[in-house]
Amino acid sequence: MKKDKKLKSWGEAAGLNWRALGIFYKYCPQRVVSGFVCIFWNAITPYVGIYLSALLIDELAGPRDPERLRFLVLVIAVMLAITYIAPALSNKASGYWAINADSHELANRLFGFFAFSAIIRSWR
Repeated sequence: MKKDKKLKSWGEAAGLNWRALGIFYKYCPQRVVSGFVCIFWNAITPYVGIYLSALLIDELAGPRDPERLRFLVLVIAVMLAITYIAPALSNKASGYWAINADSHELANRLFGFFAFSAIIRSWR
């Protein structure tokens, strides 16, 4: 299979993406930070839920300490509340970008052009 000379390597594509992220961060730092926070939150939430459920099941199968059970149920309830409230707060924060249309347009153009064009070209 021939290697296409027009395609960029993964290293070149990653370098372009880091450069694009730097440019994007220069113009819209809040959006970049909030995007990373949302990505981190969405990635970690299922594992925290599984871990807390395992702790609860372990306590139910083992000593059944009422104080420990009450604490675990409270922690799980708070985590679920935060899980459902966080997207609403995120949508409220993204409303800032809808109000500030000029920066929103600039951010979409910068992010769409720089960040994804290198990846798409390397996948062809």
